[in-house]
Formats: sequence, structure tokens, C-alpha cells
Amino acid sequence: MKRFLLIGLLTVGTLSIFLSCNRTGNRKTPWGDPPFSGVVSGSATGYYPDLRVTLTLENGIITGVDLDLSRETASFARGPGQEAPELIKTMNSTNVDTIAGASETSRGIREAGKEALLQIPGVVDVGY
Repeated sequence: MKRFLLIGLLTVGTLSIFLSCNRTGNRKTPWGDPPFSGVVSGSATGYYPDLRVTLTLENGIITGVDLDLSRETASFARGPGQEAPELIKTMNSTNVDTIAGASETSRGIREAGKEALLQIPGVVDVGY
């Protein structure tokens, strides 16, 4: 009986830790010190060079995301172009998971977003 209770407690504890973690680093704190309001942009190479990410922030929170994926192959850009902006705003981070079928474009979005965030005064590391 004690063995089953112990196994149950360990399972619940492990699940609660797993479920409370976010693989992509959901950022609760605002960007900048003091919290930044304005527009920042960055570029990186996705499948092709010159993938651009422009972020609008209000009081350190990402409220707008503009992706210029015009140089990417349309079939690779479709998924990230539709999914990434909402994920970035929801997580307040550009460290989004790779979107199936578009790994290079997804990586380019992360890197261009990182470059944009590093332009915010007081930000020296974005955590990825």
C-alpha cells in the first residue's frame, strides 16, 4: 500500500513539474529596464537570407509582430507566417518551437527576433 502511495505521489509531482514548464520559455517579465515601448527589428537567414521580424512592444510586452517572409519559399513560409506571430505575442518571446515542415524558417524567425530584442535598451541576453 505504501509503495503505491509513493509511486502515485512521485507521478503527480513529476507531472506537475512537467506541466508547469514551457519548453519555449514563456517570459512573464517585460523587456527592457525600464519596460520598453517602441518598435525593434531584426533579420536573419531562414531557408534564404534576409528574413525580417519587426516587433512592437508596449511597456515591455510584445503586442505586435510583423514577419517579412517574402524571400522564403511560399510553402515553407505559410505555417510560420500564420502561427508564429500569435505564439510570439502569447509567450512574450521569440523563442518559439519549430513549426512542422519549416524548420529553417522557424529558426530564422527565432534568430531575427533575438536580434530585434537585443536592440532594446538594457537587454543584453534573451535567454536562448
